Amino acid sequence: LQGRILVKWTINANGKVDHVVIKDSTMNNKQVENCIAQRIKQWQFPKPAGGGIVDVHYPFVFMAN
Repeated sequence: LQGRILVKWTINANGKVDHVVIKDSTMNNKQVENCIAQRIKQWQFPKPAGGGIVDVHYPFVFMAN
């Protein structure tokens, strides 16, 4: 498996992940993409300063050795 999966998620005022979206993928493997999204939904973050929400865009890059 190799490729880049760009994921967007929203951290709510309590530090929990509300929404996860795969924005782009060169991996073309729905099973891996869905697995990453499901794991991110379980993550807990510090509460955002001021009680707002935070949108995160993060690229996961997988390279074969």
